[in-house]
Parts: sequence; structure tokens; C-alpha cells
Amino acid sequence: MYCGSQWQGEIPAVARYGNGGWAIEFSRNLVTGSDKDVQFSDQ
Repeated sequence: MYCGSQWQGEIPAVARYGNGGWAIEFSRNLVTGSDKDVQFSDQ
């Protein structure tokens, strides 16, 4: 995800409040094909 004036990708998130604080979980594809993202691979 590039937050400048150009490309923005989708990053789903879920937020939960419990035990007096917030927890936010973000997710995205490990390999996006974009040169703006870090590419993760299990190989």
C-alpha cells in the first residue's frame, strides 16, 4: 500500500475492544506483485 498520491491497496482489518484495550488485526496477500510492497514468500 502506497499512501502518497498514487496507488492504495486493500488491507482488511478487524478491531476488537476487550480487557481495557483495543486489538487490531490487519491482513494482506503475502505476494502482491506490486513494487511498492514488501513481497513475502514461504520458500
